[in-house]
Amino acid sequence: MRLAGLSTLVCLGVSPLSSHSAPLEAYGRLPTLEDVRISPDGKELAMVVTEGDARSIVLKATEGAVTKFKLEAGSLKLRDLSWAGPDHLIIEASATGSLGPSLITHRNEWSSAVDFDLVHRTLRPIAWHPPADVIYGPPMARSIGGRPTIFVNGLSESGQKILPALLRTDLDAGATSVVEVIDKDGAEFAVDANGNLVAESLYDGVKGLWWLYVAKDGQLAPVSLSEAPKGSPTLLGLGRDDHSVAVEFDSDDGGQISELPFGGDKWREVAPMADSQQLFWDSKDDHLAGIGDLQGDTYVYRFFDPADQKAWDAVAAMFAGDSRRNLLRCRDRGSNPAAAKYWPFLIVEPM
Repeated sequence: MRLAGLSTLVCLGVSPLSSHSAPLEAYGRLPTLEDVRISPDGKELAMVVTEGDARSIVLKATEGAVTKFKLEAGSLKLRDLSWAGPDHLIIEASATGSLGPSLITHRNEWSSAVDFDLVHRTLRPIAWHPPADVIYGPPMARSIGGRPTIFVNGLSESGQKILPALLRTDLDAGATSVVEVIDKDGAEFAVDANGNLVAESLYDGVKGLWWLYVAKDGQLAPVSLSEAPKGSPTLLGLGRDDHSVAVEFDSDDGGQISELPFGGDKWREVAPMADSQQLFWDSKDDHLAGIGDLQGDTYVYRFFDPADQKAWDAVAAMFAGDSRRNLLRCRDRGSNPAAAKYWPFLIVEPM
């Protein structure tokens, strides 16, 4: 079944935003921006706009700031926006409840996502595969043979069981297929820039055991087995390059991000992880790019690549003293003049 909130978003559909003069008193309750994402070609900005308790997703052209579309979301819990190529905006949301009536589940907060196709102006769940379009973790956007493709951790039916699965959706074709199904309580997957499965983690909640399999010589090989009575470590995705995977380990002292090279057996410590911090990823191949830390009202971004850090510091210095919350990245920042213009791109929000 679909989560009710995203079904509502689909029913509301897409409408161009009209421009009317607002009364003077309206400026006392101006909308706020919660999230901003730039398209891979640097031509579009997608943002979550909040007015009171109502939220909407607005798409603007970067040249001239012309508003192109507006999606009314009401009180839907929007969680994130991301791009899969220049023509597909991925919208993540969550809803609290059960997945019934066909599935017997505990009341929980479930995540789902839809693809907004800018060309055809349609919305479609990206994990629309029986029994539900639930996803775990962020969608992984890839270009496979030039086609925008999304990989997600989802669910699939296998006999009488509902099991964790890696799902693949060709966004242009609107077709979802199952890549891998795991008969365990929990499973997480990571794919490389070409869509190859390069890591999977498995968790047995009854035995309290966690397994990690990582690519070696073209296939997955076991590299780690550990006791995890309080819950499994989290497979985050690719590490600081596209030849390693990153995992977050929890302890009483907080989290620790470590990475393991493909075919290797020695972990490399990346950084400790606190609740106030957030990870961000390179938009070209989705490797781990850096960490953002909330210091006061401002996020301070630390890049692992010195060249990226230097570029970011140069732009951040132009806005010293202002509130900075949004980091926008585009895929082809080196060769595309329009994209390079917005790398790195700083949004300064009125507070």
